[in-house]
Amino acid sequence: MLKANNDKNLSIVLEKYPINMQLLWQNPDGKADRLLPSFSFPKGFAMDSEAHAKALALGMHLKVAERLGGQQDKDKAKPLAEWSYKKAISHTEEVAGVAQEISSFPAFKDGFVRDGADMKEVERIMMINTWLHDIGRQGEIDFANLQTVELGSLRGDKSLDHAFESSQIIRSAGVTDPKIILPVKYHGLMKYREQMAEDPMFAKLSEKEQAGIVRLTDGLRDADKAANLMSKAKNGMAGVGELNNPKYLADYTITPETLQGLVSGEGCSVAVEGHRLDAMLRWLSWGDQFVYPTPAVTKLISELWERTFEHAKAEFEASTDKDQARYQATIASLKNAREIQMARLTQGKDVSKTD
Repeated sequence: MLKANNDKNLSIVLEKYPINMQLLWQNPDGKADRLLPSFSFPKGFAMDSEAHAKALALGMHLKVAERLGGQQDKDKAKPLAEWSYKKAISHTEEVAGVAQEISSFPAFKDGFVRDGADMKEVERIMMINTWLHDIGRQGEIDFANLQTVELGSLRGDKSLDHAFESSQIIRSAGVTDPKIILPVKYHGLMKYREQMAEDPMFAKLSEKEQAGIVRLTDGLRDADKAANLMSKAKNGMAGVGELNNPKYLADYTITPETLQGLVSGEGCSVAVEGHRLDAMLRWLSWGDQFVYPTPAVTKLISELWERTFEHAKAEFEASTDKDQARYQATIASLKNAREIQMARLTQGKDVSKTD
């Protein structure tokens, strides 16, 4: 059962703040329905609490579920409804949990404290942002073909992504605070700092305000990455798309370029992958992208390393050739990479003075 910050059932929040939300389903290109939300809120509603943000996220999901419920092909519609709930609610709850820890992490707090910020206000904004950051994911549902598609492909505009869509939805809901809009809008981009610096809304802010928004975006991205890694740290390769992709071989082997990307800390590229262990190493390489490597993040990466060794062993035991020399070479490479990466993470990164 979902709980708001004040420990009231979320349904009470929705009852107190009933959102009149219409989703206009259009078919502009003749291929797919388009999600175009429009909102009207009761007097007294403002996006100024985690409870309000939760209400909007849940409201979006419920409207999507209502639309899917009217589809004749229930076998295809049901998984999409489950996907919508995962993106709108369960994943976001995990993101919020990590965000709470980041809010108390010294490297995150120090910059705000130095600038005289109210940390209770910072934490409030962090929680709101976590609940709003992925509501644009609902726009990735292709209702005509009952599947999920990258937003840019579905809308015929490659520049669109779910983070931008999320920012547009919350703006249409009346949100004007750049501390909410900008972190949500740019959390999904690799070069988010550079692109955010060119945003007119960002340019109008003072240097101190800009630094705070960069920290909020860093924190949101870290929490999002950690939540995405949780299931992989728990389940390894189970349930991931690479299992059904013939490109990925189950042969207890690692592509050299992937291994080097992890060892160097520069990251791993999907383009060079050819083995299932490559995917595991790519997820591990996310550990070096955290701006705020909290103790929970370090533990998460350590658990993912355990799943990686387990997966390598399972591939070896299931193989027909059982090349012991190749297997031992793979294990030795993995142990060396783990030692190097964990040393980087446990040493930590002092980012509090690099805003």
